[in-house]
Amino acid sequence: MAFQEIFEMINFLQVNLNGNRGAQQLLDQTVTQKDTDIVILSEPYVRTDGGDRLLFSLESKLRLEPQLGRGNIHHRRPFARRAEITDWEVLDDIYLSDHAYITFRIDLQRQAPQHGWPQAASRGTIHPGWALKQINLEAFNGHVNSTPLPVPRGFRSADAALRAAEALDGYIVDACNASMPLRTSGPAGRKLVYWWSDHIVDLRSTAFRLRRAYQAIDLIAAERGKVKARMELPPIPGERPLTKSSIKRNERKATIAKWHSLWLHSRKALWPHRLIPDLARWINRSVPKVAWSYHMTQALTGHGCFQHYLHRMDRAASPRCMHCECWSDTAEHTLFRCPNWDSLREGLRDRLGHPPAVEDVPDMLCGPVFEDLPVDHQERYLALSEAEETFRIFYKMVIEILTLKEQEERVR
Repeated sequence: MAFQEIFEMINFLQVNLNGNRGAQQLLDQTVTQKDTDIVILSEPYVRTDGGDRLLFSLESKLRLEPQLGRGNIHHRRPFARRAEITDWEVLDDIYLSDHAYITFRIDLQRQAPQHGWPQAASRGTIHPGWALKQINLEAFNGHVNSTPLPVPRGFRSADAALRAAEALDGYIVDACNASMPLRTSGPAGRKLVYWWSDHIVDLRSTAFRLRRAYQAIDLIAAERGKVKARMELPPIPGERPLTKSSIKRNERKATIAKWHSLWLHSRKALWPHRLIPDLARWINRSVPKVAWSYHMTQALTGHGCFQHYLHRMDRAASPRCMHCECWSDTAEHTLFRCPNWDSLREGLRDRLGHPPAVEDVPDMLCGPVFEDLPVDHQERYLALSEAEETFRIFYKMVIEILTLKEQEERVR
C-alpha cells in the first residue's frame, strides 16, 4: 500500500515558566501574537487543559537538540521524529520568567496511517493523570496480584496485537485508578482580554525594540567602545604606544571593578553574594573552571529543591524543613545545617578540620589568590592541588545531598 505523504509547517514556542503565575498569564497573549501552533511548556504555574496547543513536560525538563538543520525534541525519550527545524530564535519579548521564549518551525513530513492502526484520542479529551505522590503501593500490589494480566503470548495477526495492546493499556489504567487519585487540575488560564488589538501589538513590538536599544549600553558594550576609542587615539610623543591586548586588559579590569561595585550595592541575589563576595577573585579563581551541574547551580542560586524557595513559588505548603524542626529550609540550611545530611558532610568536615559553613565557600569555590601562592614551583603545585581536592569534595557533597533530596521530594 502506497502511503500518502503530507507536508506541514508547524510553529513551535518552547518556554519554561519556572512556576510563575504572571508568566503563564502573559503566555496566552504571546501565543496568539506569534500564531503558535504548539507550545512546549515546562514548570507551569498551574497545569490546565490548554486545548490542542499545549504539550507538557511531566518531568519539568525539556530540551531541543538541533544539529545541521535537523533535530529531535526530547522528553527523556523522543516524542517527535527527526524533522527539518528552521527559524530557530530566542525572543527578546517580556516573559516574566527566568527563561526566554524559544521559537522554531518544523517542516514535518507525515505518513497516512495504515488501515487498522489505532487512532489518537479525540481532541480536547486530555486525561488529567494521577497524583503520583499519593500512590498507595499496597493497593497497587494488591490489584496486580489479584487481577491476572489479560494479555496472551504470541500474536498471529496485527488485529490480535492491537487488542492485546489495548488490554494492557486498560490493565495499567485500572491499576493506577485503584492506587492513586486523579490529579486535580488548577484554575483555567486567563482568557484573552477584550481590549487586545493589533495596535497594542505594534506598541508592544516598539517597546521591545526601544528596550533592546537601551539595554545595549551595558558594561561589555561600553568596554568595547572604550577599547575602540583608545585604539583610535594618536600615540603620545615620547611614549611607547600601547598594544591592543594591553588596552583590552586594562579596560577589562575597569569593567570588572565597575561590575563588582554594582554587585556590592545590589539588594538582589543575597545568597549568591555570600558565596561569591569578590567577583574579581571569582573570575580569576585558581581552582578548575568546570561546568556547573544542575544541582550545583541550585546550590549557588538558592533556586531549587528547597522548601523555602518552593513555598515562595507556591509549590510547597510550608517553608519548613521536612527532616528537622527548622522553620525555613533554605540552601544554607540544607547544605550546612540540617542534621539529616551530616553523614554526607563527613568527607568535607575531615578535609577542613571543622564542620563546613557558608564562610568556607568562597575559599572552596575560588581557591587561593594567585598573588598569595608560594614562589617555589613545587610548593605552588601542592597548594593548587590541595585547593582542587577541597573543591572536588565540596562539589561532590553538594551533588550527593541535592540528588537524594530531589529523589525524596519526587516520592512525596
